[in-house]
Amino acid sequence: MGLCKVEFLVLRERIEARLKAGYPIAYVHKELTEEGAITMSSRSLYRLISGFKQRREDRTPSQTAGKETGPLQSRLPILKKSERPRFAKFVLDTTVDVEELMSKA
Repeated sequence: MGLCKVEFLVLRERIEARLKAGYPIAYVHKELTEEGAITMSSRSLYRLISGFKQRREDRTPSQTAGKETGPLQSRLPILKKSERPRFAKFVLDTTVDVEELMSKA
């Protein structure tokens, strides 16, 4: 996906202009592939376009005014080891008759 993202960023303005003009994404992909400008699949192009649209819609004016939001991990609180949730350890019960359970299902 790294090379796809680079290709998309290089051609982003051109792609956005085509989409604003009303061209479908499939046509834009076909056109750019025939020119040799991109090598990614149409699915990758769809994902990149929808990801950029979503990021733009998610931003509020307060976020864009000098404050950049990072990835999800940087926005989650960092918990100490003692504060992390504990899960019960899995123990396999070998005394259960599997055939009896299957007959009840």
